Order: sequence, then structure tokens, then C-alpha cells
Amino acid sequence: MTTLGDKLSRLGIGASRAPKPADPPASGLDGRLARELARLRVAVAEVEARRTRLVSECDPSWTLPEGETLETPHGPAWRLRRRYEPGHVHGRVPLAAAWDARGRFAALATADARLADFSAREALYIDTETTGLAGGTGTIAFQIGA
Repeated sequence: MTTLGDKLSRLGIGASRAPKPADPPASGLDGRLARELARLRVAVAEVEARRTRLVSECDPSWTLPEGETLETPHGPAWRLRRRYEPGHVHGRVPLAAAWDARGRFAALATADARLADFSAREALYIDTETTGLAGGTGTIAFQIGA
């Protein structure tokens, strides 16, 4: 007999322990498939319990770094501006080292002869981080660096 506590645990309410997996359906699954299904149910329940625990452990005093909120036609956006000087080192390389890149190497690396006259000093470098969602939901850039 299933208790109310068991039902609440399966819903993620109450204790944070992983719920007991549901019994396999009586549709005649062979033993191996039924065991695999039960194992996957336990794994999913453990992930959900961990997610719930991580969300509840978030530090409420955490704040965003200084920036500004912009009102746009599509809703608010938060912007943080940082300017790095040419001597700034990322990893072991100063940013200014990129200015010495030769166009012929860019042409070779990309197999695009049009880059033979490429000037790294005149280029605009853009880095984006996106949601990675697709399939009708759209991919949204949430961080853009130029």
C-alpha cells in the first residue's frame, strides 16, 4: 500500500530523499527491460532531488556585479561593460598578441583565400553565450562580448 508520504516524495514534496520507483507496468515487459526502466526512474528521481536541494541551498545574499538595466522594446536587459587594456593577460597570452596575427595564416587555417589581407588590428571580435535551445523554442544570446 502506498502511503501519502510516498506519494509526496515522488512529487518532490517533503523529504528530499529519492522516491521509490513505481512498479513496472503489468504489460509483460521482460525482466531486463523492467529492471532498466526501474533503474532509470531512480536516476531521474535522484537528479530531481539534487536539483531541488541545490536550488534550496542558493545564497540569497548573492547579487549581480555592478551594471545597468536597459529598457528595450523586447523587455529589460542587464548590461555590464568591461574594457580590457591591450596588456591584459588571458591565460598566458596578453590580448595585444592577437594584433600580430598574420592574414596568410588566417587564410590557411580557414581555407579562405579572402583572409590573406586580414588585419587583426581592424577586426571586431564577438563572443556569444546562448541558451542553446532549438526546435521551435529559439536560441537566445544571453551574453555578448565585443
